[in-house]
Amino acid sequence: MIFKCDQIKSNGEDYKPVEIVRQSVDYEDCSKRFYEVPRDFSKQYAHIYSARLNTFRNILIPLIKKKWSNNYKVLKLCDLREKGDPCIIIGTLFKLQELKPSILKELSDQLEILPQPSRTHFVHDNDCMVLEDELQRIKLSGDCIDVNKVVTGVVVAVLGSEDEDGIFSVQDVCWAGCNVQKPLPQLSNDRYIVLLSGLNFASKSADHLFSLNLFLEWISGFCGTSDYQEEFSKVVRVIVAGGIFAKYSNENLLTETDVIAASENVDSFCAALSAVSPLDLMPGCKDPTGIMLPQKPFHYCLFPKAVEYKTFNRVSNPYECSISGFTCLGSSGEPVKDIMRYSKFDTEIEVLKSTLQWRHIAPTCPDTVPCVPCLDTDPLTMYNCPAVYFSGNAYQFSTDLYEGESGQRVRLVTIPDFCDSNNALIVGIIIAKNSPRVLGTKKKNGESRGVMSFTLRDSDVDIINADVWGSEYFVITFYERFLVGDVEQTDNIYVDLLVVVKSIQAPKTIRTKKGTDMTVRGVEIIDNTTPASLYLDLFEIETIQRAEQWRSLESVLFIADARVSWRNRAVRVQSCSRTVITHQPHTSEAEALRLYIQNQTSSGEAAAWAAWSGQRASAASVAQIRDKLAFGAPFSAALHALLTHLDLEDLVSMTNIDLEDIRVRFADHTGELTARLPLNIIGDVFGYNAEQLKAMSSDDRAAIRWRFLLEQCSAKVVVTPPRVIVIALRRATPADPIPLY
Repeated sequence: MIFKCDQIKSNGEDYKPVEIVRQSVDYEDCSKRFYEVPRDFSKQYAHIYSARLNTFRNILIPLIKKKWSNNYKVLKLCDLREKGDPCIIIGTLFKLQELKPSILKELSDQLEILPQPSRTHFVHDNDCMVLEDELQRIKLSGDCIDVNKVVTGVVVAVLGSEDEDGIFSVQDVCWAGCNVQKPLPQLSNDRYIVLLSGLNFASKSADHLFSLNLFLEWISGFCGTSDYQEEFSKVVRVIVAGGIFAKYSNENLLTETDVIAASENVDSFCAALSAVSPLDLMPGCKDPTGIMLPQKPFHYCLFPKAVEYKTFNRVSNPYECSISGFTCLGSSGEPVKDIMRYSKFDTEIEVLKSTLQWRHIAPTCPDTVPCVPCLDTDPLTMYNCPAVYFSGNAYQFSTDLYEGESGQRVRLVTIPDFCDSNNALIVGIIIAKNSPRVLGTKKKNGESRGVMSFTLRDSDVDIINADVWGSEYFVITFYERFLVGDVEQTDNIYVDLLVVVKSIQAPKTIRTKKGTDMTVRGVEIIDNTTPASLYLDLFEIETIQRAEQWRSLESVLFIADARVSWRNRAVRVQSCSRTVITHQPHTSEAEALRLYIQNQTSSGEAAAWAAWSGQRASAASVAQIRDKLAFGAPFSAALHALLTHLDLEDLVSMTNIDLEDIRVRFADHTGELTARLPLNIIGDVFGYNAEQLKAMSSDDRAAIRWRFLLEQCSAKVVVTPPRVIVIALRRATPADPIPLY
């Protein structure tokens, strides 16, 4: 999706919230057949194959007459009599594969045979197909069915004859084909559905939480210009296709400890998302729910915050719904991945196309994908042709448009794991770039080198310049591919920084993945772009020893080629083999930065954050602020709420002379929020500074207190997790707009 952004405008006026209403559409959950599957495990799995065969026999009979007229008899296997007599048989394909895992091979120690080697794919050149009906099976031959492009469980009609060896020679084949599609409605305006998968909150390395926080900022409307916000207000629904606790590729199942540790973050994320957009949450095979398809929705007790929102929907896997008349159908990816293990499909998109032709979401159930035994029906049959057909936890993103013989148009989408990137990401909009410049080279091959620069922005005010180096061909290709206005992400980032040392940690020893010990030293650094600090990790012994000479708020460092990473739930920079650190560079910029940081430090934290926030604050409720607290990134917000706690007597009774703030509490219709009111802005709020309030009588302080207590107030807060700092506070007036959330 490409967004064109206007220039940033600021007229110095106070922030006034502007309401942008998220567009809404009609919605219907069509997954009733998945919810109502009885969990009766006393039944045999033969019933589900019988029900599937009976269902598809009724589907295939009209298609057979249309394709082959009435020229051939439709027989069952038990009715085959004449050798070489052409006929039609309807049955279920079964793929004989010698590499396919079996319980006998798992018990190979007892059978005194060699165990089968561990495999991820089970295709062999000797694989063959047989066709089964209710009573018998027969081996198939011929080139009409590619054994590498089908799997066990597909129901098909075959035209052919039985030869002298008892093998059925196939001359032609009739698949169930994609169902007839209902006419798609015409929309006057664009509408968008966001598809996510593999958020993996239970991962012990939370590399992806930064990207999740950026996603919440985007979907909540807390970033971008008004035109940009108008664009993503067209997002009418978010669907998470499995893997919110753990992604598909996790080798181990979740333990109870993993679920408990991740559940709070999962709940906070779902609550924050449901507060701004309808959310459908599907389970995956590694999530804390039953593994058998169709999977039941998550238990509500996992989401104490999110279930308070009517827009939060716990749905099944697979999941089918109708959004503004468009049918959406998809799974968390288990059927697609299983089909690829037992076939030679090149891409997951090809698998989705084939399942449309087979008219079945998961034909390998229950053979190699666990599912609930069903008696009378097969719930995984496709009864409607979807407009959108998706699969989660994919190896990579891909999409295609399937166009059927009867005019069906289905948008196919495979959704990769959100957490696949193992480095910090910068997600932003390209707002400027320059023409590539070609440089000479001294290399023997004479290849020219090139460089170009571009600028990324991920909010109204936050920008970063980036350089691209490489061969002349690479740089020119990069320049032509990425345009101004494109939304892109970058990884493997190296940056140059001019910073002041804020604090220095003692060296410590850590254990690497290879089992060796390594010494690391953390240095807290700060510059003039934000009051928030950043940590620099030092690994070289010489640099660690040099850090002994650095002094807090005095030492200026120029760091060239520092690597950006994500560790301990925060963005960090690390020194590496290409990093060069210069202590106290003799430049005017370094001296100006040192004086600026010292001045900001003496002014107090509240003043620094007030200067930083400027016009950034977006209207937010108490619940939205509390939910965003869980993601660790600083932000500012405009809050319209009741002031429910303010005790000026704390100024008199406090014994700690270093105390810099007092506690206040706000409340609105979504909950309560505790914050800190710095002493150095008390004069701006009450008209009296802290010393003057101390000198007053208790009655005078009470009178000032009750001017604000239990009154609607407009506050501007800056959140530096885990603290909430009030940087502006006044009583609300009738002229103030009341924001709608």
